[in-house]
Order: sequence, then C-alpha cells, then structure tokens
Amino acid sequence: MLPSVHSDDDLESLKALPPEDLYARLALWMVDASQEDIAAFWQHYKTVDNRANEINDLIFINWSRIDPQAAVDAAKGTPDEHYTWWAWACHDPAGSLAAVMAQNPGRLNNVTWGLGEFHPDWVREHWDEIPSEGQNNALQGMAKWDDVGNPLDILTFLQDKGYGFHPGIFKVLIGKDPWAAYEWIQESGGKVSTPWGGSQDTLGSFVNLVAEQHPEMLEKLAAQTPSGELKWKMEAALFANLLKTDPEAAKEQALANTAPKVAIDQLSAVGISLLSSDPDQAFAMAERIFSLDPDALSGMTTIHYGGGGSGWGSGAPEANRLIASLVSRDPARTLEMVMGTDPSSGHRSSFQQVANIWAQQDLDGYADWVGRQDDPSTHTQGVNVMVSRLTESGRFDDAVEWAMSLKESENRYNYLPNLIHQWGRSDRQAAVEWLENSGLPEDQITRLQSSLPAQP
Repeated sequence: MLPSVHSDDDLESLKALPPEDLYARLALWMVDASQEDIAAFWQHYKTVDNRANEINDLIFINWSRIDPQAAVDAAKGTPDEHYTWWAWACHDPAGSLAAVMAQNPGRLNNVTWGLGEFHPDWVREHWDEIPSEGQNNALQGMAKWDDVGNPLDILTFLQDKGYGFHPGIFKVLIGKDPWAAYEWIQESGGKVSTPWGGSQDTLGSFVNLVAEQHPEMLEKLAAQTPSGELKWKMEAALFANLLKTDPEAAKEQALANTAPKVAIDQLSAVGISLLSSDPDQAFAMAERIFSLDPDALSGMTTIHYGGGGSGWGSGAPEANRLIASLVSRDPARTLEMVMGTDPSSGHRSSFQQVANIWAQQDLDGYADWVGRQDDPSTHTQGVNVMVSRLTESGRFDDAVEWAMSLKESENRYNYLPNLIHQWGRSDRQAAVEWLENSGLPEDQITRLQSSLPAQP
C-alpha cells in the first residue's frame, strides 16, 4: 500500500504562500480539511486581489464535497456564486439539479455545465430530466475535455443533440479504437456539422491521424479501398508518415513510383525534406520531377486529340514550394535544370514560372543572367519575364529597353504595342517622348502611336 501523505500546512502558512506555490499545497491540505477549515480559508482568499480561477475551483470543489449547501450559502448573491453550483454538480448530479431548481433557477446553467463536464454519462441517461434552457450548457460542459472515457458515445451524443463535431474527442477515439472511428465516419457520410457552422471532412482528419498512430491499419484500409479520392488520401498520408519515420525508404518509393502525379507529389516532399541536409539530393528530386513532366509546376493534365487538345489542373503546390526553395539557394542552377527538359513538352511554361520566381526574389541577378544568354530562344523567354516584371513595377523606360534588346528575329515588336499602351496610361508624355527618340522606322513609330490611349 502507498503511504499516507498529509499536509504540514495550516491556515496561516497557506495565507503566506506566494501565488505560484499555493495550488499544490492547498490541494494537499484540503484532503483532510474540515468544512470549517475551508470556510475559514475562503474568508481570507475572497479578499485577495487578482484571484486565480483554478484556486476558486479548488476551494468550492472540496467544500461542496463536504457540505454543498454551506458552500452555496457562503457565496450567495456574490459574483462567486456560480462556482458553488458548478461544484455541487461535480459531486451530486441529481441533488444539484433539484436544489438549483428549488432555490435559484437562474443558476441552472452553472449546474448543467457541471453535469456535462463531470458526469457526461448521467447527462445522456437523464437528458429528458434536464430543463431545455440548460441543455445547451450541458453539451458545452460535455465538450470541455477531449480525453473522455467513452469517446464514441460522447461524440455521437454531441452530434445527435446538435452540438456538432468535436475534433478533440474524435482524435481520442482514433487513439483508442480506430476501427470504431472508421465505422462512425462511414455512418456519418464522411462530413459532419461543426459547432461554428459549416462542415468538416472527417475522412481527411481520420486518414491523417491514423497514419501517425496506426499506420498498419491504414495500410489495410488503403489496400481494400477502391481507386478514388479516399484511397489517394490514405496513400498520401502513409507516405508522409513514412517520410518522417524512414526517409530513405520514402525516397526509394518516390523514385520508383510510376504514376506521374503521385510521384511528383512524393518527390516534392522528399526534396523539401532534403533542402537543408542534402541540397544536391533535393536538386536530384527536382530533376526527376521534370523528367516525369516538364510542365510539372502547373499541375496540368492535357488530353491531345486530332486538331487540338484540352487541359485542366489544380496546381502542384509542393512542387512549386520545392522549386521556389531551390531558386533561393541557386537560381541559375534551377533555371538551367528546367531548360534541360524537352522544349516541346512544356519547357516554355516551366521556364517562365521558374524565371518569375527568380525575378521576384532578385530582379537584378536575374537580369544579369538573361543578359549573358546567347541562345535566341532562351534570351527571348528571359526578356519576356523581364518586360513583364518591369511593367508590373511601373518601370516602363527599363521595360522598353529590354524589349528593344531583342533582335527583329526575336519578335521584339510583339512586346511594344501593349508596353506603349500601358506606359501611355501611366505617363503619356513620357511614352510619346520615348517613341520620338527611339530611332525606330517611321512606319513603326506611327503604328505604335496608335497604341497610345486617347488623350483625355
């Protein structure tokens, strides 16, 4: 048997304690304190400035254990009365409910909150005995704590009575009985209402939590789940957990994956995890991504058919995050890696996206790189990004100089009409003066003058 522990404090020593030491010492003292002892301490503590709620709770929980009516009488008519009714409910569900209805129905909400917090099973069994005006507070009290003893029953009761989904209790249920949690999700249809309105994807929450706590179960579920969104979520969660627990195995799985979209997501995650520890390997993951899909950053799927094609996509956020990080580390290496892809398979799109990231991070550094490119196609694409970034920044004089750096064979006149129009909207006189001094052929100047917005 454990030895008995008794407090060495008395009323005076407790009064002298600093606030940070009071709770533990007071709790031990109250194990043996009488109703008179607790009443005496309350007479002192209620005069203390900046009282702590947890001390008020401790006092009235213990006082109500011995004599709840005396505790209520001691605080009757004061701002502290709510503690007493809540604490009475902790020890005597039926008695506290009867007493509050007989003595002070205005404190019903305090009692029903305490019933839900301390006796959720009693609330479920006696729900119809709780006055309707106190039922919502009973649900609020029931939802206060996550780690309840019977999470499935509480979760279901809260949902049935209109409180909504409780993610904390749901997480506890997954930890205790993941199969029961899965069956509950199936019965609820995968989406449930929330206390603050709207709905929550319980399937997504379930998959992520089970991947961490019971990966072996999720593997079984994924194996028997037909292809579709749920199976994809399960496999993605399993991979994320594998990346945490066995990075090398995750890397091998990503490299071996033959489904391009899934492989790109996995390779991106591996690359991001390697950015600090092994940047060369992070670049290798990016190279693998572009070898699978040169247009990977757009996340587009294209269907080609006779005479045309169509595409759709929702982006590839993880791939974009990886590439943005690689640009920050070595922008030239990243862009030249993209240039190594097949130009006919999306080189132009990926080049523009990576170049834009670089230009956003370091426009001067990007401009220096573009100025050193001899290949006409690369130079043209590089200038295109420069002109766009400078135009967006209102630096029209610099933008037209970059456009003029293109050779006629690089279609520099494709840029000038829109550029002159945008400049004219911002500063018409400056645009007119540039045209007059541009040295362009007269027919070109005349054509570009027509691009200027009409004078107000």
